[in-house]
Amino acid sequence: MKNNQSNRKRITSNTSFQTQLFLIILIVFAVFIVAEYFIVNYSFNGDYFKTKVTANNELLSTLSRDINTEKGKDEYDGSGNVQGTVEKFINETGAIVVFLSNESGGYILEDSGSNAFLVQVQYQDTIYNLKMPSYQIVVKVGDKITAECYLSTDSNSYIPLSLMVNGEISPLVNGSNNQETKINITSGQVVSITKPKNLNYLYEGNSKLEQGIIVLTNNQNLFTSTPSSSTSSKQAFYYYNEETSVLYSISQPKSFGDNELILVVFSMIETSSILSVISSYYGYIVLISIMIAILIALFISKAFSEPIKTLEQEMHKLSDGNYAPSYYRFKNREMVSLQETTNGIKKSTKEKVDSINSQKEDLEKLNQELLKEEELRSSFIARLSHELKTPLMVIGATTEAMQDGIIKPDEMEKQYDTILEEIDKTTGIIKDIIGTYKVSNSKTMTLNITRFNLTELVKDIIDPLYPIAEKNNLIVETHLEQIVYMNADKNLIAQVVSNFITNAFKYTSQNHKVEININDNASNFVFEVKNYGAHIAEENLSKIWLPFYRENVDIDKTSTGMGLYIVKEILNTHKIKYDVVNFDGGVEAFFVINK
Repeated sequence: MKNNQSNRKRITSNTSFQTQLFLIILIVFAVFIVAEYFIVNYSFNGDYFKTKVTANNELLSTLSRDINTEKGKDEYDGSGNVQGTVEKFINETGAIVVFLSNESGGYILEDSGSNAFLVQVQYQDTIYNLKMPSYQIVVKVGDKITAECYLSTDSNSYIPLSLMVNGEISPLVNGSNNQETKINITSGQVVSITKPKNLNYLYEGNSKLEQGIIVLTNNQNLFTSTPSSSTSSKQAFYYYNEETSVLYSISQPKSFGDNELILVVFSMIETSSILSVISSYYGYIVLISIMIAILIALFISKAFSEPIKTLEQEMHKLSDGNYAPSYYRFKNREMVSLQETTNGIKKSTKEKVDSINSQKEDLEKLNQELLKEEELRSSFIARLSHELKTPLMVIGATTEAMQDGIIKPDEMEKQYDTILEEIDKTTGIIKDIIGTYKVSNSKTMTLNITRFNLTELVKDIIDPLYPIAEKNNLIVETHLEQIVYMNADKNLIAQVVSNFITNAFKYTSQNHKVEININDNASNFVFEVKNYGAHIAEENLSKIWLPFYRENVDIDKTSTGMGLYIVKEILNTHKIKYDVVNFDGGVEAFFVINK
């Protein structure tokens, strides 16, 4: 039962078919997204990336060749314009180009022109123009400047001899000048910065370029060698940042020194390229969509057909008389509900069939009881007629003999005793018949239930029966110290007690013991009568409750054999447990009183 309940709980926790279909559609969208990710990143993106790298490396090779050409002109005839070549490359490709040097042990920007950038510093309500001697000094608006400066030749700005930016000494500014026009600035605030036209993009706060320099300085192992180094460059490398989709290319033109490099930054994101990729994998998405649609169709057909077939089989089992509930693990709530309805029909059908079978069994039992009762009634009438016929015949024959003078006068008294004895016997039979009738109709008879003292009742019954015990020299022991009350018909219970005690006195051999007890048990009291020295044959124990049955006719010829039958009917009417059993020393008759 517990297992069935746990199965039912597990089954009813399933989702509905509508929810399952929604989840499937949701999973389909997730599959689309995952498929798109893998197709783009692991199928098309690799080819797209390789194409872009190759094209950009060709551009970088062209830039290195042009720089080599212009620098050669500069060296021989003074006509070279390297900066112009770089700016032309920037305008045509949209890339970012800077010159780098690693002379200090880390890659830093080189000057790309002769003009320095101008920094305006406010100090004591006066604004001073300071020319920074190198682009390697990075200053931004709001920084604190402490410097010793001298007036430049154009008399419009000052050049620092010593410089501290935000409390840090700049190693790139340190010198002496004998010019008398000098100023000292302490914690002056930078209010503006003016760049020269040819200043690199780094000073516009370009994060892509800054990231490229950081990677080159700290993680040179991330850069991969490119074939462009075999054409116009001594060496060339590239690094692709997947997070920003930026390609960093490093080259060293043949005309550059060993410590000079060019860093070029290319953006890899182009609308036309993205549209090309989307159109390329569209066919794959359509193919995946068709496959998923087929899977969904199969799922829907299976989700409906299999449970219906299963329930159809259950209906066939039901028609064959198999009412056992089914607990299939359906995966949607509708089928689970249908299964529970089917189980309910099975249960209801089984209950009705069981009820019909039970009624059939009751009718059969009733029929058997009626047959048995009819048989008992016929037997009862036959035994009754036999029992009454014998004493009446004796009385009639004796009376006729007396009337005809056949019996001598000296035998008349003896014949009177015979007549009286037969009359007493007939009276006893009639009394037992009346008692049996009353008890047999106990279903329609109203019991007179009262609460009475059973102990006193037993004592009152024993007293007038002592002469029977004395006649047979019986040893009578009673244990009636416990006062016991019970709710029952007092007169009928008195008849039961009297019958048990009378039978014990009659059927106990001389000089043997009879015990009459009321025992106190945990949940009940037991009234018992034990007579020692006698046994009832085991095969006859069930017969003693039948009407007219007598275990030993010689002991009491006046007995009708109705006593224990009446006892049985009385105790059954009161629903009191009782029995007569053999024990090692004799026979015990008892009945139980609930507390």
